[in-house]
Amino acid sequence: MTPTQLIEEVQTFITSKSEKEKLKQILELQSIIATVLRVTKCDVTNRSQKRDNADALKIYSYMARRFTKNTYHTIGKVVNRNHATIICAYKAFFTIYKTENNFRELTDSCVSKHQDELGMEDRPKEIMLHEIKDDLIKCSIDELKRIKNWIKLKYVSKNG
Repeated sequence: MTPTQLIEEVQTFITSKSEKEKLKQILELQSIIATVLRVTKCDVTNRSQKRDNADALKIYSYMARRFTKNTYHTIGKVVNRNHATIICAYKAFFTIYKTENNFRELTDSCVSKHQDELGMEDRPKEIMLHEIKDDLIKCSIDELKRIKNWIKLKYVSKNG
């Protein structure tokens, strides 16, 4: 085998590997799109600016960033959007998730459904509660009282 042939084989191998990786990334994102569609009944590839579609895009952008290692550009390309649109949706996701119960329930449902399909057992909220509990165990009584009062002030009075 000549050096030229060896170089060509290496380039072919690298190209085929990167193509396989790109296909894997696209399939992962399409899986998330399918999950969001089943739960929200909204197609994230639809360019409508209706609230339901915008929320579905926010959920998709969050899930795509959380469950895959794709760039904003790749995440947007799959749904025919610019990377800036995905960044904006991703950032807006957290504000809405904290403040709107319906959106939070819809997101948790999408994430749970996707994790079920991937074979993951834990739910995101259960994982977070477990982590918070571990952190709270390390706190003193005074710190726990302050945290409890802060939670009551911040969340219970608004949502209760």
